[in-house]
Amino acid sequence: MRNLAVNNLVFLATASGDHSSAIYNDGAGFRVNNVSISVNGNDRNYGIINNGVDATYNDLNIAAANIWAPDKPSVLCFGFWARGAGNIEINRAQVESEGCSDSTAIQDNGANLRLVRIHAKATCPNGPCSANAVWNVSGVLTIVNSKLEGSSRSITIGTDSDRIINTHFNGPVFDAFPATQCWGTYGMSSPDRS
Repeated sequence: MRNLAVNNLVFLATASGDHSSAIYNDGAGFRVNNVSISVNGNDRNYGIINNGVDATYNDLNIAAANIWAPDKPSVLCFGFWARGAGNIEINRAQVESEGCSDSTAIQDNGANLRLVRIHAKATCPNGPCSANAVWNVSGVLTIVNSKLEGSSRSITIGTDSDRIINTHFNGPVFDAFPATQCWGTYGMSSPDRS
């Protein structure tokens, strides 16, 4: 898939638990180049779901957002969700998530995920929320030459095998595993192991 804009815009669906995604990939060897993705307005919003397979993504612009309604904020906004096993590489991407109760730009749940030249940003423009640029729940994460901005956390490290190189943090860092390898990390709330 290349040179496309993919949008899934739902304007405040009424049912709790409704999902929206722009790309759902469960086919090994999937490649995406120069694609712009926008998804918003449902209870759960996902830009890309990579479901347990190998894939390569280059030159992405992903936005996952809530269309704010004080009486019904969206629960989840994930820009990119690596769900399950797989070797995934993302090169040159802008990934933004905002306005949901849980706004996470990139989440890894079990993949071997490599991020190169990524700008991941998560914000809460319309009130309190949990906003995380990168959250590694259970995968193996490598980040190189990137910028991570999160109102709540720039990164949450949930495994002991992550490697972060030449990366700027703007927001708190949570690292449950002191074995994380960091080189050339800097910025606000950078880990001590630089």
